[in-house]
Parts: sequence; structure tokens; C-alpha cells
Amino acid sequence: MERNVPNESPNLITFEAIQGSLGLKDPKLLKKYLKLVFNDFVNTIDEYDRKIITKMDFYKYFDIPIFIVEKIFTSFSKTYRDYLCEEEFVDYLYKLYMGSFEETVKIIFDILDYDQDGILIKDEIKIFLSYLPLDEVDEDCQLDIKADKKKINKIISTVNEKQKKSLEEIDNMVNEAFEICDEIMDIENFTQMIKGDNSEIFLQILCFLYEKMPFTADNVEALKIRKNKENEEKKIETENKEQIYIKIPQNNSLLSSVSRFLKKHEVIKTTYENWIYNVIKFNECEALYLTIINKDIFFYKSDKKKYFVNMHNLTGCFVQEGKIKKYLRGKELFPIEIDMFIRGKEIIYYTDDKKKCKEIVEKIQNAIGYKKFSDYYEIKEEIGKGSFGKVYLGLQKKTGLKVAIKTINRKYSTNLEMLRNEIDILKHCHHPNIVRLLDYFEEKEHIYIILEYVAGGNLHQYFKKKSNEFTERQAANIMIQIASAVKYLHQYGIVHKDLKPCNIMITEQNEFGIIKITDFGISLILSPTEGIKNDSGSLEYCAPEILTGIVYNNEVDIWAMGVILYQMLSGTLPFSGKDKKQSRSNIVKADLKFKEDDWKYRSPSVQDLIKRCLVKSRERRISIVDFINHPWIRDLTRKREYIYTYILFK
Repeated sequence: MERNVPNESPNLITFEAIQGSLGLKDPKLLKKYLKLVFNDFVNTIDEYDRKIITKMDFYKYFDIPIFIVEKIFTSFSKTYRDYLCEEEFVDYLYKLYMGSFEETVKIIFDILDYDQDGILIKDEIKIFLSYLPLDEVDEDCQLDIKADKKKINKIISTVNEKQKKSLEEIDNMVNEAFEICDEIMDIENFTQMIKGDNSEIFLQILCFLYEKMPFTADNVEALKIRKNKENEEKKIETENKEQIYIKIPQNNSLLSSVSRFLKKHEVIKTTYENWIYNVIKFNECEALYLTIINKDIFFYKSDKKKYFVNMHNLTGCFVQEGKIKKYLRGKELFPIEIDMFIRGKEIIYYTDDKKKCKEIVEKIQNAIGYKKFSDYYEIKEEIGKGSFGKVYLGLQKKTGLKVAIKTINRKYSTNLEMLRNEIDILKHCHHPNIVRLLDYFEEKEHIYIILEYVAGGNLHQYFKKKSNEFTERQAANIMIQIASAVKYLHQYGIVHKDLKPCNIMITEQNEFGIIKITDFGISLILSPTEGIKNDSGSLEYCAPEILTGIVYNNEVDIWAMGVILYQMLSGTLPFSGKDKKQSRSNIVKADLKFKEDDWKYRSPSVQDLIKRCLVKSRERRISIVDFINHPWIRDLTRKREYIYTYILFK
């Protein structure tokens, strides 16, 4: 039943009222602003001389989980796979934030339609919703770096429990929404759902995207030419449209986007103004009036702001005091360097006072949230290598806490998208068997990822120490922890893709050690219906479908678990050959064998589990739920839950 007539019920709100909360008033001004932002990001021109921006620029512009922004980018990108042209960038962002109800619904529908076939399925919506913020979880996640292990584990357990409940809530929400159709939903069904009694999916996504809008009304209004008072007070005429009423969900949802956005909230606004110089030619410069609003810098010809000159969006920029001064007509000028390294350009402005130069640099750094790594952490010796760089032991300067610091040199990093993906995955993960992200820093030359330090080393080292002489009970206690983490990851569509002993840490090298999965450098987030062809990972633990170029999903992690279990109990790899070529061939074609010398004292049950993991066909491979419920795991880990809880909270 459509609800498009006024109603006094407090459970209803108009679409226009929600959109109006953004404070955007002038369509032409918004389009002008978006064009300026686009042109500031441009670093590439296509074969037809059209300006385009990269996927990474777009990802940086939105401060939201990469899985969500990737779906937004895909839905916007009609001309190219990895780029956006100006028309797409401006038109789709305009429709998202100032479009009609129908245009906004279509935008959100297209974002949820991963394969762009005009049809939504339940799994696509469920995965998307699982990345929306949860009520109070943001506060729960602000872990005190000085907190003891017991407190940290309790907080992680609380957050993990809320995430479990939210997944159940999402499941019920989506199932209820699909009652109006069958297993698939088209745009007509989607619109009917919103206008009926099941508007929560739409509202959660809409309010999240509105709350995370990468600019504010103040940024747009900064472009308004202030000629006189009458011009400023002139109202923009809008069409008298029929209002669309939407039902506000009344349940106490763990998803917090609607409640947070509809509450009265202040938009964070950073404002700073001062004069700077732009050197036009060798011996000429122009004075400009600089205004900082959030992450934008605006330049005017006067402090009255009557004549707008230019703007820069500071997303992904590095700002510092320059070293090379200029002397013009006897005047000493101090440089302010704005390095837009992602866009491949650097801009320099000047001041006539060193103190002012330092002040402007600090104000810009505050606006973009810049923190200097060396103010907080100290690097010690190297302790390992990850997918993108080296890992060092580090100390938190304030507390002396030991941490692991993953350092990435921007100069040699070819895939910043995957790096951003790793950081986002770690931000989202709150599980006792997944290494914890403490902080990260982006600087001009390096990116630093700060992780919890796991003193016991990795499983590869533990295997060597034990000479692979594990009892089946010891092996099962390790595998149930790996499986618990993998199940958690798969619930959020995360495919690790590089599970191996070197990427699995242990707190202490004994049977009481807690497992911590790490290194998400090549991990992916995929819905159950998506797949990828990508030959990457460590050969010995790669599933056949990775090597043969067949589309794959999270089943590759199950294969890797089977290899790890086989290796732990036999001391050998199941498909190793004399060289890489033979190993690849064995993984793809050779039958799984259990050599009698290695396996004569091992149970048929564990061999059965390994066989189910190492099935060549991914469709017939055991699922993570069935792995956990396999008799070998279940029988040998009955008391594990009690022991595990004791270790975590002792």
C-alpha cells in the first residue's frame, strides 16, 4: 500500500524532510561545486580528451567502508570500469543528494544491484547492510591502548556479540522485505516496499549515505558570490512536488544510521581564514584570501568574498611547510606545499610571515585529520613481512606498549586500493582470533598500520618448534580457532585468500596459545553470488580454481585450512612437487594421498575432514559451518569453549 498522503502519525516522515536535513538549497550551486571538486581530482584524460578520475580518488573522497564505496563507484561508472567521467560524477552525486524521490530510489537500487542486471537478491542486500554502523559499537571500539588483556577481550566479545545479533536482525529484515515478491526484487518491487510498511532497508542506507556525505551545505554555499544582501537572501524557487511519506522503523534496531541521522546533530565545520600568495610568474604573485571549510580550501580575491577564484579538495593530500623560500621584490616568502600525490600533482602557495606559514599548515593538517606517526610510535627491529611491506616491533611512546607496525613505502606500492581494503577489513573485524587494528597513519612517503603485537610468533615457527608432532587434540584446538575466525569473515563476505601458517599468529607457543589470523593484504569482500578470477596467494595453499582461472569465492579458504591441517599432522604438504610447475600440476590434477608412514597413527575421522576440504570442485567442498560441526572437530573440542573462555578472561 502506497503512503503518499499527509498523516499526523509520528511514525511517518516525508522524503523531502529527510533530504532537507542536508541543508542543500541551490541545485545549480551544488552542480558547480561538484564540477570543481571533479576537476581538482582530475589527473587523467582519456583517448577522446575527456577528463576522468580514478577509482582510488573516488574511494578517498568518501570516508566509508571500501565495500560500500566500491559498490557506489560501480553503479556510477557506466563508461569505464576503473574511472568516472565528469558527467557521471556530477550527475549521480547530484541525484543522490538533491534528486527526486524516484531518482534517489533508483540510485540506491543500482548500488545494491552488484551485477547491474536490474534485479536484487537477498544476499546482495544482506552483505551491504552488514557494513552499516551499529548502535554504540563505535563507542565500544574505542579501546584504550593501555587497557589490560582482560578488558580488551571483554570489549571485543561484546562487540562481536552485537555483530552476531545484527546479522540475525538483517536476516529477518531482508526476509520480511522480500515477502512482497519472490526471491528476486525489481525496481518496481523495491519502490513498493519503501512506500509500504518495509521502508527500513531504504532508510538505513539513505541515512547512512546522507550522514557520510563528503561535503556539507557550507562547502557548497562558499561558492555563492556575495554581491549584496538581497542576493544572499534570495530564495531558490522549487517545484511544488507531491510529498512522499515513509514509515520510520520503531524497533530498537542495532543498525544506527536512521536514528543517528534523524537526531539533531551538528555538522563538523572547520573554518579558518587568512591571506596567502599565489606565484603566477617568476616575478609576479597575487594575493588570495584563503578560507578552509571542512576538507575544502576556497580562494577569493578579497576578504569580502565577492569574487571566487578557485578551490582545492584536500582529500588524500599531504601538507607541510616547504624548504625553498622565494624572494620577490625584496619580500621573503615562505612556502606551503600541498602534495596531491594520488593525483600526481603538487601545489605551492606562500605567506610573507614564517609564523603565519606554520599556522596555516597546522590548520590545514587539522582539517584533514593529519597525525604524525613519529609523534606516537617508535620503530624497533624487523619481525616479519606482509603482502605490502615489512613488519616491525614498535613501541607506543606514551605507554611503552609493544605493537606490530606494518610499513608500506608509497613509492613501491602498486596497489593502494588493496591496501585500503586491508585497513577497512581490519577496522570492521572484532573477533578474538583476528589480529586487532590499533591505528594507522598516512604520510607522504609511507603508510603505517599499527596492529596488536602477538608475542608467540606465527604457526610456521610453532610447527618447526614442535617438529609437526601434534596430537590430534592439539591440532583440533588450533583448527577450531581458525575455523571460528573464518566463519566470522565469511559472514561479512570477506575471503582471506592467503591463509597459511606464516599468516596465522599465536599468543604463546603451547596448547594454551590463542590463534590470531593476520595479513589481509590480498583479501576481498564478495557477496555469495559474486566471484573473481585472480591468480594470487601462496602456491602451496592455493585452491585449484585459483590456478586454473575459474571464478571462485570463499571456498578457497576452506582448501587452505585443509592444507594447514594436513601439514600440521604429517609435516608435509599434500601436493608439493620438485618445483613450482609440478606443484601447480599436482594441486590441479593429482589425487590426494595419505602416506602410510605419516598417517598410520592418525584417525580415519581427521582424514575424512581433510578429504572434504581438499575436494577439487569448489561446489562440493565442505562449508565452514559443516567444518566446525564435523565429528572430528566436535569430539576433540568439547571442553575447548570453557578453556578458551578461561584463557581470554583470566
